[in-house]
Amino acid sequence: MSDADQTQPLAANPRQIKPGEPEAPYHDETLPPIGEHRGPDSHVGLLDVEEEVDRVELGEDDDTAGEILSIKVFKKLLSAIATLAVLIGLSYAIPLPWAQPWRADEDYIPYWNLIGRELLGQGAAVEAEADEAARMAARAEQAASDEQQAPIEDRQVVAPPPKTDEQPRYPDYVAHALDPELDPDAKQVLDNVEALAPYYEALTRTDIGYAGAVTRAGHWGDSVLGNDGITSALRRRLQARFGDAGHGFHALKQYDASYRHQGVRFSEAGNQRWSSCFIRNRCLDDGRYGYGGVAVWSSGGAQSNYGTVDTGPVGLKVSRFVLYYQRRYKGGQIRLRVDGVDDHVIDTAHPLPEGVDSLPPNERPADADAWAIVEVPDGPHSFEVRAIGGGQARAYGVVLERDGPGVVWDGMALIGSFTSRLGEFDPAHLAAQLGQRDLDLMVFTFGGNDMTREGSDLRRTMQPYIDDYTKVIALFRAARPEAACLIMGPVDHGERDGGRVVSRGIVSRMTEAQRQVALANGCGFFDTFAAMGGEGSIARWKSEGLMSGDLAHPSARGHKLLGAMLYDALIGGYVEFRKQRAGQVMVVGD
Repeated sequence: MSDADQTQPLAANPRQIKPGEPEAPYHDETLPPIGEHRGPDSHVGLLDVEEEVDRVELGEDDDTAGEILSIKVFKKLLSAIATLAVLIGLSYAIPLPWAQPWRADEDYIPYWNLIGRELLGQGAAVEAEADEAARMAARAEQAASDEQQAPIEDRQVVAPPPKTDEQPRYPDYVAHALDPELDPDAKQVLDNVEALAPYYEALTRTDIGYAGAVTRAGHWGDSVLGNDGITSALRRRLQARFGDAGHGFHALKQYDASYRHQGVRFSEAGNQRWSSCFIRNRCLDDGRYGYGGVAVWSSGGAQSNYGTVDTGPVGLKVSRFVLYYQRRYKGGQIRLRVDGVDDHVIDTAHPLPEGVDSLPPNERPADADAWAIVEVPDGPHSFEVRAIGGGQARAYGVVLERDGPGVVWDGMALIGSFTSRLGEFDPAHLAAQLGQRDLDLMVFTFGGNDMTREGSDLRRTMQPYIDDYTKVIALFRAARPEAACLIMGPVDHGERDGGRVVSRGIVSRMTEAQRQVALANGCGFFDTFAAMGGEGSIARWKSEGLMSGDLAHPSARGHKLLGAMLYDALIGGYVEFRKQRAGQVMVVGD
């Protein structure tokens, strides 16, 4: 084969030079030839070689150049369009909804975005929706960036004023750097703020810095409190503002995958696991579910481990562990171990008369609530709770606290619970639990699961739900009349309507029902639905990643934003409370 017969590299085939174009070589000689094989040790990259481009040119001699499509082709095209139009028309005439490209109950209309919205003046509304969604996204980013990352410094302790005939008075309020910047034109989302006075009174003592001034809140809710999202956001913000008095309450068992707290270490161990009863399941005849709504028991081998965390702004120190348990006839023993070495054994059995091993049923002492308090030097610690036999031991949870001044925000996520399940508590038992916890504020966030009743007893009226919630609030207020009460309304829930996401109709009805319960029973009411943006907020929050795909639960970012919103409302009310009370007599406490 001669040299002339050999195939030339692609780069050696120059393209045709157009008339008037300078006769420059097609190939850049500084780059490897197009099509040239590169060895394995070559470091030439994709952007270091020329691109090979195939060109197709129709010349003047091409038979179809410049020819107009024939009438025959046009007839075929028109016939196809007519057939499609007839088929579409039949889908409406028969009707066949699955074949219809547009339905009257759908938001989508062909070419509507391009023409219809502007003709009917709806373009501005669409832009307003987008602007509102962007505003919420910006607030979420701000809420995340505002969370303190460095460890919170301990507060300076102030000795309470001596008890004299002259009562101390509220000092003038001095603004704090973590006070929210409230928009005077924003919609009011906290109703009946006057009902929160007992909480604000306790918060004032903590704010001044009195020794031992710990302000406590207990927050019960359904799965919207899962993963300690909203409650953790509130806890961090309040402790950054008023001082870290500890993580608060934690159950002895992770009774649901979404029961996971932040700012505390927790695990279960042992050769057995705790048996348990969750108030959602209404499985205890005596109504003794414990402060957190979950009772556990074991005859030996079950263990729960707690500890402070190593990093973060809160949860780094503890000075007191409190075990909530039940004293019962022939109860078992529980071993408490601090830092892996210091053991305390708790006998949960009622003491029997000397020389008596058992009692007939009618003479046995009734079950009673009890608490074991273990004091430790303020700092990082671990704590073990283990059932070691001798009978069945029953318990409810552990509190991790510090001496203060500071605040605690307990989170009790009762996953999957209807509001009425809180009514399963035995009244005397609940009073003992809340009294021991010494709460200043009780917060309730329910309603998500009750929305499933929209198709049954809540179809035409919300009165059955109002009755349920009223009974719950009455039970808790009777158990702890000293504490303030706050109902946090439900988050927006959505459903898919054709091609769009809309708010479920029951959300606004549920919100108003809860507002009615709150105002009628002396509680504050936080309008979560309004804070999120009202009707249609579910779509906006979902578009910005603030709601999960089930259109019912906030995402992690959404949790932080809701926590920030409630914090702003609470502390905005506190600032006004302090300004109004300046110079008035103040109750310092015991």
